[in-house]
Amino acid sequence: MDHSLCLMICSNFYHELKTIIESEGYENVILKSFPANCGECKRIHSDDIKMFIEKNKEQCSHTELICTEGCAAIDDTFEEIPNCSITKTKLCFNLLLNESVINRYLDDGYYLITPGWLMRWMVYFIDTWKFDKRMAQEFFGEFTSKLLLLDTGVYDDCINRMESLSEFVGRPFDVVNVSLDYMKHMIEKIILNFRLKVCQEEKSKGLAVRNRQLAEYSMVFDLFSRITNIGQEEKVIDSIFDLIKMIITPDKIVYLSLVDGEIDKIFSYPVQVDYNELIEAQKTGFNGRYMWTKSNKGFIMRIQYNNEEQGIICIDDILYDERKKYFLNTFLNMSSICGLAIFNARKYHELILTQQNLKLQKSYFQQLFKNSPESIIILDNDGKISNINNGFIELFQYSFEEIQGKNIEILVLDDKIEELFWVKDNILSGNFVKLETVRKRKDGEMLDVKILAYPIINEGKKVGTYVIYSDISEKKRREEKLKKLAFNDSLTGLSTRRVFIKKLEEEIRISDKNNNKLAVIFIDLNKFKQINDHLGHEVGDKLLIETAKRLKKHVRKNDTVARMGGDEFTLLLSDIDSAEAAIKTVKRILNSLRERCIIEGNAIDISASIGVSFYPKDGKDVDVLIKKADIAMYCVKKSGKCGFQLFEEIKS
Repeated sequence: MDHSLCLMICSNFYHELKTIIESEGYENVILKSFPANCGECKRIHSDDIKMFIEKNKEQCSHTELICTEGCAAIDDTFEEIPNCSITKTKLCFNLLLNESVINRYLDDGYYLITPGWLMRWMVYFIDTWKFDKRMAQEFFGEFTSKLLLLDTGVYDDCINRMESLSEFVGRPFDVVNVSLDYMKHMIEKIILNFRLKVCQEEKSKGLAVRNRQLAEYSMVFDLFSRITNIGQEEKVIDSIFDLIKMIITPDKIVYLSLVDGEIDKIFSYPVQVDYNELIEAQKTGFNGRYMWTKSNKGFIMRIQYNNEEQGIICIDDILYDERKKYFLNTFLNMSSICGLAIFNARKYHELILTQQNLKLQKSYFQQLFKNSPESIIILDNDGKISNINNGFIELFQYSFEEIQGKNIEILVLDDKIEELFWVKDNILSGNFVKLETVRKRKDGEMLDVKILAYPIINEGKKVGTYVIYSDISEKKRREEKLKKLAFNDSLTGLSTRRVFIKKLEEEIRISDKNNNKLAVIFIDLNKFKQINDHLGHEVGDKLLIETAKRLKKHVRKNDTVARMGGDEFTLLLSDIDSAEAAIKTVKRILNSLRERCIIEGNAIDISASIGVSFYPKDGKDVDVLIKKADIAMYCVKKSGKCGFQLFEEIKS
């Protein structure tokens, strides 16, 4: 069995861990989860871990339990479990953010929530804690001021769930977008420790292997310490080649130095070697950080730093073919340091060029400042305008004589004065300021602008401020147009799921007040996948457009037709007189959908499965009404017949 690491984590954080592992492309890493019992105050015990390891011993050579002090009851017998170790944090939130940040949120009275926990909040509240809405609001009202979601971005529909939870406990909520970097560093450390342990185990197999690895590590550290301080890219590449030749012993090395995604230089060992395969890989691209060579005796890898590609390297015809995976993983860990060294060398080279050209640049500055297409002003330390460029004159219509020595407030609307004070405070503190806002020009017209402001520092002292204004009026108009498009499905022009839900919520409020009835209709096209597979997605899209036209044809103006996704549609019939009125509409729709379609010369017979729920008879909640209509539709589809089903008929 290959050395494999099993990462075992609470199910509430499984998807975050999976996202990290998939994005980094780690090999021989298996993911497992233990139940999230935080709602039951139960902890996983050492005996449970022993059973898990025994069950999975054929898959995993080592298991790392990732847990908190509160979710795992680890006794002294844990140390006796072979091939198992533990990474423990104080709180589960510390998997996403450091302890000081978490403590600050807790001290401010926030009730912290992770996305995985949020997916099951109703189970915790209702099934486990036996909370009704009143009890929840009393409980949360005593000890927390606000809910805070640490949103990792791996789940959909978090906002809607937070809105439901917030309404249930009677507390407002905020959302903080949390990157997975903190958790990724923790996982990288675990995997690196595991790989080091594997290396140590391999070393114990024989004295020759152990001595060879010790020599490799010594060379790596020595070369790394040297290459990170080299100021020329060519010398850095030479040192990296030396490192590869000593550790991996390939017969072929080729490196493409990239600048802005284009080949700048080519380095090779030996000098005369074919590098067409590497150029082809650079042009066509490849998924992930590496790929195997065509000979299957080496690999091609991206050399990156801070997600910026420095180059691509090919290491091929490796002498010890059976160890190529080991060499690949070794160089994966080394590549980021190589990228850093190349990045530093390039920056050092740029710095030298900058110093050499400093006098020339100073002479260019005034001309560049005056003729820049951006609108730029220079303020003194009192916030007075000391200089402007031609772009400012064109945008704001002031001449230099009219505005010199004036306060910057001349451009600011009355209701933006506090914003201006905030900008000034940040600039005086030496901070960089970036914001989008509104300013007025000489004739009083309002302009949407993006502002970049930063201090001018000379010999460590602030001597003024650059303020750059960019006219973003056209961008704002485009954004407004895009917002409007967000309310309609881009393919069919129907309402989106979000609009449908909002409309249903609104109609429920109106119906509750006026004692009206509503009908929610869930429609799923039959055999749509076969049409897509056999006739192509373009025909499938045109079929969806035709379906949308037919649905709209048989509803009233005050009704709502929406595409929920794929081949699923929903209808909201507002203020209906009776269930029979809705049934008549459903029958008209069924008959209309049965009519043959001719699309790109293809005669297509379609049908649909339809489910119907009624307000208030089947429910008074948006999710309940949609769910029951969906259940009714599924009953029709499961029966294999085309037609419709009322939810109330299922119960009977």
